[in-house]
Amino acid sequence: MLPNRRTVLRISRLWPLLALLCTAGGCGVSINGQWRMVRASPNREVFAIDHASFSRDRSYSATITVDGRTADESGEYEFNGFQVLLRPQAGGQRRYSASVMFGELRITDSQQRSVTLRRK
Repeated sequence: MLPNRRTVLRISRLWPLLALLCTAGGCGVSINGQWRMVRASPNREVFAIDHASFSRDRSYSATITVDGRTADESGEYEFNGFQVLLRPQAGGQRRYSASVMFGELRITDSQQRSVTLRRK
């Protein structure tokens, strides 16, 4: 049975939307590279990632402020297009919501504090 003309038109209209969703998050989006912070909410003294470097071998290094404490850290990361998991060499792990859209990486913690970074 061949699809009718209406079905073909509906499907053809969905392709641009699917392409936009793939570029907005998920579908092979990478965070590899050097990033610098451009915005922090509520402010950089509470939650910030001043700069970060994510390598293809899943290692990272960053200057991170959490609850007023700033530290340089490095370790391993995982990114699935929607979340980033950081495992510092010093121990522990932190999971954040993360998205890449229009050249910006937005990372949000469980308390809805967020940072926006741009590629260097």
